[in-house]
Amino acid sequence: MFPLHAEPLGGLICDAGAWGAGTTVYAPVQKPRRQDRDPHQPLPGDSATIAAWRQRMGTLEAKRIYKERAATAECVNAISRNRGLLRFLVRGLRKVRAVALWFAIAHTVDTRFYLLVF
Repeated sequence: MFPLHAEPLGGLICDAGAWGAGTTVYAPVQKPRRQDRDPHQPLPGDSATIAAWRQRMGTLEAKRIYKERAATAECVNAISRNRGLLRFLVRGLRKVRAVALWFAIAHTVDTRFYLLVF
């Protein structure tokens, strides 16, 4: 569960290392070293959670959900970089969070303005 949400998120589209308990992860499966092995089949040493994730990512629904990432998260990241958010010039979690929130507010206002005008 994330601190700003009262309820756990239903699903999380991510690359790696950004998930927690109670979320359904939609992250790509690495390509196997051997070409004959299906990457979506659980490995012998996988836990039940990892095995379920591998099998889930083999479904068309999971692939469709992960594909939405390009239109949502990656777009916001690219816009933030183009606006100068390459690195944080402040120190401390509280100040970093404030800068990130200002960028989020600016992005929301800009997007809504764009939608109203065009």
